[in-house]
Amino acid sequence: NAYFFELHSKRFVSFRFLSKKNLLFVNDLTEERNLSEAKLDFVTAISHELFTPLSASKANVFLLKDLEDDPEKLKILGKVERSLDRMETIIRQLKVLTMIQLGLYELKMEHISVEEIVHRVLEELREKIEPKKIKVNVFVDVETIETDRFVFHTILKNLVSNAVKYSYPDSVVEISITGERLSVKDQGIGIKEEEKSRIFERFYRGSEALKMAPGSGLGLSIVKHLCDTMGYRLEVNSQWLIGSEFIVYFK
Repeated sequence: NAYFFELHSKRFVSFRFLSKKNLLFVNDLTEERNLSEAKLDFVTAISHELFTPLSASKANVFLLKDLEDDPEKLKILGKVERSLDRMETIIRQLKVLTMIQLGLYELKMEHISVEEIVHRVLEELREKIEPKKIKVNVFVDVETIETDRFVFHTILKNLVSNAVKYSYPDSVVEISITGERLSVKDQGIGIKEEEKSRIFERFYRGSEALKMAPGSGLGLSIVKHLCDTMGYRLEVNSQWLIGSEFIVYFK
């Protein structure tokens, strides 16, 4: 396939020539390209407009917490802060997911320290893990992996966050990483058989998941798209009321 712009009419066209049959196939991609650009422009603009008041709100909450001594008011401010953090995460995830779907996210391959990424993810999720007294067991059998740092970090964080979110208090979450695969296993509510086919849909959340914890329904959708982008295979093993295991095969 070759691509070119016809400058006078501003058309974006692909063509393929079959020399054996003397056939030229022409495909006008202008409408598809314009739609993709419009989608990205829209999401980028919305993200910018939402981030501005969001950043101001977070700064004000931070200042109020410094000035406040009342435990009850500090508790309320803490809830507001967590809600704002959740909103920020949703906005970032939507933008990334849009870029992935439009094929605009460029992978940056490098050798990354697996233990460093695991440590960072657990630190970022500390406030979710500690209140539920969840024990996280980590098994790492490889020092480095060649991958995209952002992709690997996002996949691991979303899977661990999901495991913690739907785990019972005082239960165990297991993280296992080798040179061939990444696995996150929990002892949570599991997934009903009839809902398994929909868990990677954007904004989809199971009936029991809605009752158990707040969320956007974007985490697993992003994991699936990132795995597809990297050429990874994603597998789910889950039993209702027993727990789930998400496995990402690198090869």
